[in-house]
Amino acid sequence: MVDARGHYVIPGGIDPHTHFNFPFMNSHTIDDFYSGTKAALAGGTTTIIDLAVSSDTGLIETFQKWRNLADGKACCDYGLHVAITSWKDGVTEKEMEYLCKEKGVNSFKCFMAYKDILMLRESQTGFSAVFEFSFVQPFIH
Repeated sequence: MVDARGHYVIPGGIDPHTHFNFPFMNSHTIDDFYSGTKAALAGGTTTIIDLAVSSDTGLIETFQKWRNLADGKACCDYGLHVAITSWKDGVTEKEMEYLCKEKGVNSFKCFMAYKDILMLRESQTGFSAVFEFSFVQPFIH
């Protein structure tokens, strides 16, 4: 126990937008989960939410890949936003539901930028379904 009388006690911060181990457009972010979360803690951030994204795997495989990158390396609490970069009717909805109910994911990101790389087109029938899940926080980029 610490006697904090006469002092301000501020809870740790949350950074909801990080990119560790992030490959993008022929580059790669320099921070991994160890160096990035170590720096976050030094600045008073105790929780980060990183973006798990892949244009060539399903949502569950992408989630697991990012967990493998973070587990054992992250120095603080972390969560994951999972990016939806393509839509497969009957598959993507089930993957989202599984990730929410079984893995605790409650935010998904859809890109309206990066055409032909990450962009989820409005014409894809599932685009509006992202907003139908009551247990999900959608992010549009």
